[in-house]
Amino acid sequence: MAHPNWSKTPHYVRKTWFKIYAAKETGHLPSLMELYERTHKNKAGVFVDGKSEQIYNDVVARVEDRQTQLTQQSTDGLPVTLSTLEVDKIYEEVVPKKKGRTLGIGSVNDVPRATSSYGQRRDDEVTELRRESAQLRNELTATKSRMGGVEGFLDVIAATNPEWESMLRNMRQQHPIQGESSDVHNKADVTRRG
Repeated sequence: MAHPNWSKTPHYVRKTWFKIYAAKETGHLPSLMELYERTHKNKAGVFVDGKSEQIYNDVVARVEDRQTQLTQQSTDGLPVTLSTLEVDKIYEEVVPKKKGRTLGIGSVNDVPRATSSYGQRRDDEVTELRRESAQLRNELTATKSRMGGVEGFLDVIAATNPEWESMLRNMRQQHPIQGESSDVHNKADVTRRG
């Protein structure tokens, strides 16, 4: 379906076009500064107006200042290049906002990108997933250590089901295992419940 103009193009189509454009042009999602430059220059490579050029130059100057500062602070003395996330943070700081939206990037305001808030949400998700993974790993280790064979497995089941616990205790009293005192399991039950 052809769309008569950009404003009448549905957001999901815009997002898809943006991703296709980024993949074709750069092979990755461009920084907001790269996007601004590409969309505010004509085919001859000249900015479409003075205001666009001034905004771009302000962003470039701030990025270069930050890279210089980090290079000077670096212990190895090698030049530092900012990540897309860092460049986007600077872009959002420098470029004016209108009605809560960053100027110069159009509907890309609605596209998930490497912005400070997006990056922070991703970091938070990763941290939470790592915490959950560690917790599950600890629970699995504890369960494995409690289930040292069939006897341990039966102890785990008995710990969660009073009927099984009673039945298992009676079985152990009627048919003791050689080399094991009958109160070993009773002590384990007490320890587990304590």
